[in-house]
This record gives sequence, C-alpha cells and structure tokens, in this order.
Amino acid sequence: MVPNVVDMQGRPVQAPTASALATVGRLALPRLRKALSEVLVKADDTLFDLMQSSSGTSETQALIDAMRMIRLNRAAIEGEFEKSLRGAIASLELGYPETAGEAKSSNKRELSLVAEEDLEEALGTQTLGENLARRTGPDYEQLTARLAALCPNVDFGSRHNPLGPEHIAEAVRVGLKLIDITVRVRLILFKLIERGIAGIMGPLHAEINRILRDAGIGMRNLTGVAQSSPAQSPQQDKEANRDNVSEFKSADGSQYQGDGGDDQLSSEDVEMVRTLRELLRQQRGNAAPAPPLPPGVKPMAHSEMLSVLSVFQAQPPDTLTAALNDPGDSLAERLKRELLAGAIRFGVPAENARVSAADEDTLDLVGMLFEVLLSERVLQDKMRGTLSRLVVPYTKAALIDKKMFMQKAHPARKLLNSLAEASESVTGDTPQDREVKAKVEGTVDRLLVEFNEDVAIFKELEEEFRDFIETYRKRMELAERRAHESQRGKERLDQARALASAELAVRLGQLEPPPAVEEMLRRYWVHHTTVTWLRQGDGSDAYHQALACGDTIISAMVAAKHGEDELSKLRTPLREALTSVLASSGVSGEGATPVIDGVESTLNAMVAGTALPTIEAPTTQMFEVDAATEEALVQTAADGQDQPASIGDDFVSIDPDQMKRIDALESGDWIELVDDHGHAEPAKLSWVSPISGRRLFVNRRGLKVCCASVDELAVMMAQGKMSIRDADSAFERAMHQVLGKLQQEGSKPAA
Repeated sequence: MVPNVVDMQGRPVQAPTASALATVGRLALPRLRKALSEVLVKADDTLFDLMQSSSGTSETQALIDAMRMIRLNRAAIEGEFEKSLRGAIASLELGYPETAGEAKSSNKRELSLVAEEDLEEALGTQTLGENLARRTGPDYEQLTARLAALCPNVDFGSRHNPLGPEHIAEAVRVGLKLIDITVRVRLILFKLIERGIAGIMGPLHAEINRILRDAGIGMRNLTGVAQSSPAQSPQQDKEANRDNVSEFKSADGSQYQGDGGDDQLSSEDVEMVRTLRELLRQQRGNAAPAPPLPPGVKPMAHSEMLSVLSVFQAQPPDTLTAALNDPGDSLAERLKRELLAGAIRFGVPAENARVSAADEDTLDLVGMLFEVLLSERVLQDKMRGTLSRLVVPYTKAALIDKKMFMQKAHPARKLLNSLAEASESVTGDTPQDREVKAKVEGTVDRLLVEFNEDVAIFKELEEEFRDFIETYRKRMELAERRAHESQRGKERLDQARALASAELAVRLGQLEPPPAVEEMLRRYWVHHTTVTWLRQGDGSDAYHQALACGDTIISAMVAAKHGEDELSKLRTPLREALTSVLASSGVSGEGATPVIDGVESTLNAMVAGTALPTIEAPTTQMFEVDAATEEALVQTAADGQDQPASIGDDFVSIDPDQMKRIDALESGDWIELVDDHGHAEPAKLSWVSPISGRRLFVNRRGLKVCCASVDELAVMMAQGKMSIRDADSAFERAMHQVLGKLQQEGSKPAA
C-alpha cells in the first residue's frame, strides 16, 4: 500500500500509483539483473587475462578461485542483487523508503576499528555509488522528485530512491557477499559492474519517468501532498532557492536570476553574499546605490572584462603575485587597477574604463577570498604560488556565473576546495606529497590553458581530481587505521602494566623485598603478568597462574624469614614459578640460571642471617613481544610524545564553553595545532579511546600528530596552541573569514 495521494480535485490516486510502482519493478529489475549477469559472464575473460599476467602464485590462485566461484554462484549473486532492490521498491510502496546502507555508520563518525577487508569493501561500495551517481542525468533527478512526492512524511533524497546509484551499489555488495574472493578481485568486479550498469541507467530512468507521469505521479498532480508535507522535495527546494535568488537584488538594481537548471543554491550563502555586498559598499563609503554614470558613459561590458582577463590568464601581471606576498597591499584593489589599466591598453576609452557596482563587488569578493584562503591555509610557498595562479580564472568564473558564491556544489567552488585542501601541509618531502603536488600543478595548468568562457571545464577537472584524491585518501585511511591501532595498543599496554603494578602493590603491602626479589617482581613478574593479561585476558587460567607465580615468590620470601623448614616446602614450586616468569621476558635456559640462582642465594642468605649477595641482571633484551601480540602493543610503546607541545606548569584559566566545544568534537572534525615556533598544522579527530577518552588527531596523510585528553586540549586552546575549525571547506571557511574581516573593519570608528 502507498500513501493516500490525491490529485488537484481531491480524488484518490492510490490505486494507479500502486499499479505504476508495480510496473516500475517489473520493468527495472529484469533489466538491471540482465546487466549484472552480462558483467559476470564477461568478468571471466577479464580475470583470465589478469591471471595470465599475474606475477605471483598466490595471486594466480586467487584469480582462479574467483573465476570458479563466480561461475558456480552467478545465479545466486544475481538473485541476491535483485532481492535487495525488490525490498527497496517494496518499502517505497509502503510509503517508508529505505535508505541505502542505512545500517552502516558514516566513515566520518565511525570510532571503532574496522577489519581492513571490510573497510576496503565499504570504500569500494561507496566509490561504485559515487561513480554511478556522476553518470546520472536530469531524468534521474526528475525521478527522485516524483518519488519524493509519494512520501510526504520522509525527507526524501537520492539515497531513498530504490533505483538510484546508492541502492544499486549496496545491492551489488550484498550479491558479492555470497562468494569468498579477495579484496582486489572484489574491486575489479565493482569497476566492471559500474561500466555495465551505467549504460542502461539513463534510458531506464527516462522510461520510468514516462510511466509515472502517465500514472499521474508528478508535482502538478500531487498538490495535496506538497501542501501537507512537512519537508519539501528536492524539486521544491530548487524552486524555493530560485525564488530566493530572483528576489536578491544588488544595490545598483541588477538582479541575479537562476538559470532554471538543476543546481541547488544555498540560502545561507545567498544571505552571506547579500551581507558581504552591503559591507563592501559601506567600506567604500557608498552604502546607497551607486550614482548614475554621466550621459553617454557606460561601464565596461562583461565581454571587454573577460577579454582582458583572458590575456592575464595566459600572462598574469607580476603585481598580482606581489600583492599576495605583501600584507600591506590589497589583492582586490590591485586586481581592479590592473583590469582597468589593461582595458585601456587594449583600446577601451579611458572614460569607459569603469566597472558597475555589482562587478566591483564581484572583483572585491574574489580578491579578498584568495587573500584569506592563501594566508589562512597551511601552505608551503610553492603550493601557495601554484594556487595564486587561480585568481584570474576564478575572477572570470565569478563574472560569468554569479552563482559560484551562492552554490555549495558549484564545480568551480568544489574544485577550489579540493585543490586547497589537498595542497595543505604538502611539503614535497615524501613520494605521496610529490604525487599530490604534481597533480595540483597539472590541474591548475590545464585550467589556465583550457578555460575560455565555458565553466564546464571546472566540472571536468573537479571530477578528475576527485577520482585521484579518493584513491590517495584510501591509502591515507589505512595509515589512519594503523594510527588508531597503535594508540589503542599503547593505551592497552599502559593499562595492563598499571593493573599488574597494582596487583603487586596489594600483595606486597608493607613488605620490603630484598633487591634480587624486588628485581624479579617489579621487572620480570610485572612484565609476565602484563603480557598474559594482554594475550589471554584477566579471566583466563593463564592469568590466574601468572598471579599465582607472584604469590609463590612472595610466599617464599616470607618463608625465608622463618627458617629453612618453611622455605624447603616452596623450593620446587618457586623454581617452577621463576622459570615461567622469566620465559615471558625471553630469559630461558642458561640465561635464566643466574637469575634463579640469585633469587635462591638471596633467600638462603635470609635463612642464614648473612649478608645478601650482589646479583647482576642478565643482558637479555627485555619487554620484547612477538608481532602476534594483540595489536602490536609493545611496538607502539616507543611512539614518542602524545602531545605536540608542553602544556607547562603555569595556571591556565579554562573557559567551560570551550571545554564543551572540545568534548562535542566528533570523528572527522578538524582543529588547528600551533607549535612553539608559531607553525600551524591542521589535524583531524580520527579516534576517541574507549579506554582513556583521549582524542587522537591525524594529519592529511593519516599520521598521528596529537593525542590528548579534553582537559589537555582545553589548556592548549587557552594557551593559543589549538583552535577548532568551524568549517573545513576552504571556500566556505574563507568566505566566513572575509565576512568577519569586513564586519570588524565596519565596527571601527571613522577617522
């Protein structure tokens, strides 16, 4: 059953709707299953070719096994794939559509450790969905809008569409779960399936739209639903945004018009741009609309400005670069002066070498945006110079398409975000850094060469760069996981040692053991108990036996004070206990003999009342644990300092509100750390310890840069050594910085 939908006359359309959705299932599922089947058949050839060129026996065997398993389970895989999609369609018919991958938590918020194969599978599924999404067109967005109208009680989006990229990718994952194949083979299949299914999605979505339209499922026929719905559909959101923009008039009377396309504008950014323009004009001493130009004088046409900027794009004036490197110079003012001077050189009459108020706002915004972005981000000089070359093409883009400042998903904006964030903290010292640096430079070079007046180049470059950076990030995520495991291992090791030391303190009480016995207990037995707790747990027989060894050693020490009769009863169990304890530290055979003899000589001296012998410790390396120990715990003990800078002993006043902000940080949020030399480095909250509650932060390469408690972070913030980034998007963060700068300057009293 579907929701009770009515047409404009209030007549129920429930029956035709149900029939139409059933038709959608009968049409779509066989086609999608057939596309998957064809891919699985062809996969045999692809895997065979890879097997022919494989270099190792294990790799060859893995490919052979995969080919066999696909042949044997092809029908079952197709069945599970279809079953998953059928369930998604059924939930839509009930009016409560499923979200693709609903049971899985977001990578950004995931705090627990994930098996490496599961992580790779999740990333592969996500990438498949994203790649399929890039191949969808207007028909898919229209389909999503139609289906959204059937679910008035749901904030319906792309992930709810049962025939959308996310659901298809999830269905593929479910189907391939039936076979045991390596991660590499699974990712190969994902890529093959992407190519096989992408080709049918456009025509399929178009045909389904026609079926739904004929059944009366469309925005015009669902007015009753639209009015009663608490949440707008994607199409309604777009219309509302276009209305918002169409009402947004600049001070000179010009008006921004939506282009009627499918791109959604951000009402928050629309309001921000409005405020920025008002502040800019106040700053120029002209809060009212600009006075009309003298008769016969017109500002420069966009075509004239774009011609000048195209020349600058090929050969930018040195003064623009100089302005970026001179804190006392304004890039925005320099940009306007160079543009007007260039126009005059190229034949524009001097009296016409003026820009309208709206265009002046645009030039100011671009100039200030890059001033803030290049100064605020943590960029090396080489990367700063590379990104500064974007000033001219982005000025052109802003003049051509005003929506760049008001649309979070604008391709030019997304490209700038990707380039700036990838460039951050890149030094070129590692192969990975050099790879990123070369890709950023190559992307900027292509933009400068290929961008004329068609902003489509931004989308092409953004998609290409995103594909590159996604592959790069997957490698970094593995490094990040290792940082999690390393820190967790160290904390578990510290926890185990603390527990072992506490056990010893309880057993000794007020006793003062002689040096040889104390060395045995504090050095060897504590280590033996620690390793046993880590490997077996505190409820295991092995752990209780480890505790019993300590009890035996202490009992023997106490017995020695009462004479040989008491001690003789414990000599055999004592030697067994000592042998077992020493073995955990790698001290065995001839190496263990001097240690055991030393303890026994000490106890004999205590019985006889003579001077205690001097005992030399063996030279065997201590505290070495094999690699199989849970999460390589001891290997992490030498990771270094947990904090990037000393907090110091001085009293620091901590703001409770800042403590709350720090405590509210979630995995994926970003901060900025400042060392004693004033060098800043961005860091992402990657993991929260379930043991200590300490926060682990990593850099953009996935390497650990800080691990501290909330209290320690609050002290660092009070000392100016840490700040929270409100937004990590380079463009958005720079826009907020520009707004703050203009508001601060506007609040200053006039001279």
